[in-house]
Amino acid sequence: ASVIGIPNATDALYAVKRAIFDDKICTKEELLAALEANFEGYETLRKKLIALPKYGQEHEEVDMLAKRITTDLVQTYRNYTNRFKGNGKFVVLTFVWAPEAGAELGASPDGRLAGVPVAQSVTPQAASMTKGVTAAINSCATQPYELFAGGVSSMWDIDPNWASEEVIRGLFTSYFEQGG
Repeated sequence: ASVIGIPNATDALYAVKRAIFDDKICTKEELLAALEANFEGYETLRKKLIALPKYGQEHEEVDMLAKRITTDLVQTYRNYTNRFKGNGKFVVLTFVWAPEAGAELGASPDGRLAGVPVAQSVTPQAASMTKGVTAAINSCATQPYELFAGGVSSMWDIDPNWASEEVIRGLFTSYFEQGG
């Protein structure tokens, strides 16, 4: 089985931490009501949640939360014994399932509306990449790739107007040098 939505889980959990506990933007009851309403009537709250730091913006606390979520999931898989007496292998390959998974999910605490596709693999959500592709790649490179025994993918949309061979080479080289 492949894990889907690590960036989404990261952004949602971080939003809960900040909005309810740290910054007191809202109460848990207000957040639950907003989620149940798909933020209809809660546009101001949604804007505040969207403005919180996200995975893909080189925010150390968020990136470390993503790494912790991944590490905990890997450990869960390692504790599973399959019918052949082997351990589960952690795989993160979202591909075509991102829209399908998103279509089944309700709104999330980071401001994501119900039905919006989830992030591709460990690549930050497109809406979270507000500080550019370099920051997004740097966040993505914080993942513990050495634990991905079964495979992981990253998908990047890069504007062809500036995506020269030199730029692409620099992005990939930076990503790989960081362990990606």
